[in-house]
Amino acid sequence: MTLLKDLRKGDKYTLYNTNRMEIRQVKENEYKKLVSFIDKHWSTNHALVLSKELLDWQHLDKAKGLYNFWACFVSDQIVALTGFITPKTYDNKLSEDYTWGALWKVTATAPRSAGMDVFKPIHYREQNKMSLSVGINPEVKKIYRFMGYKTGSLNHYYVVNSSKFQFEIMANYPLEQNVRQHKSD
Repeated sequence: MTLLKDLRKGDKYTLYNTNRMEIRQVKENEYKKLVSFIDKHWSTNHALVLSKELLDWQHLDKAKGLYNFWACFVSDQIVALTGFITPKTYDNKLSEDYTWGALWKVTATAPRSAGMDVFKPIHYREQNKMSLSVGINPEVKKIYRFMGYKTGSLNHYYVVNSSKFQFEIMANYPLEQNVRQHKSD
């Protein structure tokens, strides 16, 4: 039986549950477990940890009471996690036929298959026509290629405000070399 058929049976928000582990979406009332995992295993003081408002806006499906994260739970603790963002995050009128990947982390204590187990429900989403990810590491890029995804690189561009000389995010910017002054006639 294919995974897609398995996902369509019964509770479509639980992939499977054994006495060893459970693969399912993170419930809204598991907020503390979710942010604790992100803080401890992904990035300390990550924006999603520091701002529940941001986390809820970007990842909470209020109608279902579920976060857009699939997790592997062992002994009621998250040991693997991957997230996704749908266009509905930004506009309820948009379709959900594509997703952006977000955070994919597996701990050393997770069962061997946990990383792919949490990824499969997003990869095999019935309505998915396209999956997008930005900022993946080289190991994830290999996995995506193996799974048949097209991968590539994006060029990054930015415009610096030439009237600003102190920066908080863009530290150590060499102003004298890179700020081009526009000369008017």
